[in-house]
Amino acid sequence: MLHLTLQQENKELFGAVFSILSDSGQQLGKVFLQGKMGSMEGMFQIEYQGYKVVMNPVRKSIARKALNRNIWHMPFRPYSVSLGNTTGWLYNDKVKLEKGSTRCHVLNIHGSEYYMYIVGLGEDGTCAPVYLNDIPIGHVENGCIAQRDLHDFSISVYNEKNDEQLFALLAITCYRYVFTFYKSGEVMSSGMVKKVYTTTNPLVLEKVHGIHIYTK
Repeated sequence: MLHLTLQQENKELFGAVFSILSDSGQQLGKVFLQGKMGSMEGMFQIEYQGYKVVMNPVRKSIARKALNRNIWHMPFRPYSVSLGNTTGWLYNDKVKLEKGSTRCHVLNIHGSEYYMYIVGLGEDGTCAPVYLNDIPIGHVENGCIAQRDLHDFSISVYNEKNDEQLFALLAITCYRYVFTFYKSGEVMSSGMVKKVYTTTNPLVLEKVHGIHIYTK
C-alpha cells in the first residue's frame, strides 16, 4: 500500500498550489490550480514522478457526447482528464446502490469507471473510498478543520504498482477539492474553517467497512 499526502501550500484569489508528499515527507510532485474571475472552477496540472496530468472544465454537452450517455444529475461542470494520449471524463452524478442511490464523483477512463463515495465521520472528518467498478482501490481522508482554508488530503493507494489507479485517486481528489472547498476570489489570511458532515445512509457507510483510518 502507498500512502501520500496532498498538502495545500497556499490559496490565492484565483488559484492554489499543493505538494504531493510521501509517507516520510519527501516531495514527489506538485498540483497547480489556475482559476479565473467569475468562475467557480479552474484548470489543474498534476505533476508526479515525471508524469503530467491536465484537467480542464468542459461543457456538459461535450462530456455527454464523449461518454455516449445522459448524465442527468450534474450540478457542476465535468472535467476532461488528459494523461499522455489518453483522455478521461470526471463528473459528479447520482449512482444506484443496492437500494436507492447516492451522489458521488465518477472518473471514466480507458473504458473503466472509478467512483468516489464521500462518507462523513462527524468530528473525525471524512473518508472517501474509491472503487474501480465494485472493487475498492484506495481511499482519501481529510479532517473537518482547515487552518486559513488550506486543505490536506491523506491518500491511500492499495496497489502501489498500478499507475492508473494512483492517478485516478489524485485526479478525483483534485475534483473533490474544487467541487467542495475551492472559493474563487477569496483568500483567508488567518483563522480556520470547520465543516462537520455525518453520513447516515447505511449503504454508503458500508463503503468504508474494514478501512483503517490512516490519519488517526
